Amino acid sequence: MRVELHKGHGVEPPGWAAAVSAAGLHAAWAWPVLRARAGRRGVRALLRAEDGSVAGLAAWRGVPGATEVLCPASSVLPGVAADPGVWSEALRAVGGALGGAVLLRQLQEAHLPAVLRGPAVVRRGLSVAVFDNHFDSFDGYLAGLGKGRRNSLTTQLRRIDADPGLVCGFGRDALPEPAEVVGLVAATARRQRTGLLPAPSTGPALAAALLADPTTHWLTYRDRDGRLLACAYLLDHAEWPVLGSWGALAPEDGGRKHLWFHMLTACVRWCVAEGRAGVVMGKGSEQTKRTLGFRLRPQWTVLAHASALGR
Repeated sequence: MRVELHKGHGVEPPGWAAAVSAAGLHAAWAWPVLRARAGRRGVRALLRAEDGSVAGLAAWRGVPGATEVLCPASSVLPGVAADPGVWSEALRAVGGALGGAVLLRQLQEAHLPAVLRGPAVVRRGLSVAVFDNHFDSFDGYLAGLGKGRRNSLTTQLRRIDADPGLVCGFGRDALPEPAEVVGLVAATARRQRTGLLPAPSTGPALAAALLADPTTHWLTYRDRDGRLLACAYLLDHAEWPVLGSWGALAPEDGGRKHLWFHMLTACVRWCVAEGRAGVVMGKGSEQTKRTLGFRLRPQWTVLAHASALGR
């Protein structure tokens, strides 16, 4: 397998969109979305098999002392997109193109054997909440929750759905403006920030790219005057859609209580109706998400030498 390198902020390479479509990848791998997060050090790569066909995609950037391999538009997807059967070979090709220390983020348990072939530093990060869909209906999902959570959730959903001053949207209709998204996500990140690290952000370019992508669904909440109160986006996928950033006004600023719960259950309702395998619900609020019936999937960051990857 050989690696074809491209500057992340450059023009979309021939074959990139076709590769994303053929592999059924999330919109996080669409070139406009990747370009919005590229920066001057961002590199994107087509992984080609011996016959020249695309066998995978990869993304990385230079950081002090290492190369960071990650999917820049998602906090739950790794930086190498390849079928499980060729994962080790794809990782070996990436390692051969890089050299030196490599920091691999957002790895699942199945990815670890191919990156732990030599000395490595392994750190377990925040777990990712996952909704596993084995339900015939949304009512069946609710019936499986604990009594306390089921009763409180049902009450919250009923009140929000009956609010005449609230308009809820799901899909591609009445999309918000990039500036609206950026403002809400930034305000929410500041409220939830812990520790000394800067809060994650959704910049105008990324918001615009996700809004323009036809496979990305948007969940929006507006008041009767059209003011955006809350929003989130869902990266669609044939089996495992991924929930993206959430932004909402605080109630004291004109927002509504419990919209986060409504948004999560809207994703569940849609998933059940569409027959998807489940939804990857993202990080944070682990105990609350447990009460909503989601499982927690471990995720790791590994620092290793490029020469050991996939060997």
